[in-house]
Amino acid sequence: MNSLKRLLLSAAVLCQVPFCARADSTAFYDYAPVVDVDPIMEQRYETVSRRVCDQYAPAVAAIAATIGTDVRLQDARWKGGRECRQVEEPGYRNRIAGYRVTYRYGGQKLVRRLSYDPGERVRVKVGLSPLSR
Repeated sequence: MNSLKRLLLSAAVLCQVPFCARADSTAFYDYAPVVDVDPIMEQRYETVSRRVCDQYAPAVAAIAATIGTDVRLQDARWKGGRECRQVEEPGYRNRIAGYRVTYRYGGQKLVRRLSYDPGERVRVKVGLSPLSR
């Protein structure tokens, strides 16, 4: 009798853990092979900033430095002949919004949208219910 109480107490404690399934649960998880994955593209209007660097020709920098007319070019010559700036470019950008995943389970071909590419197999939740007459 003592071992039965211990078993029941252990089961009660384990079922308090979030990942433990309830005793009356009729659902379980399985894996299904993926047949096809198509990315779902979304077009968004956004502004992207990027760094643009100009390369000066050494002859131009040397002449400008000698004459002393363009301080900016003279400074660029001593910094390796480059001038960089941030450029903002507005426009439409394509991005992947999700994936249309086709998989096979139980002899059926099913389609589901996921936020990630599942690879060769996808985890599915299988629920069991009694048949109605």
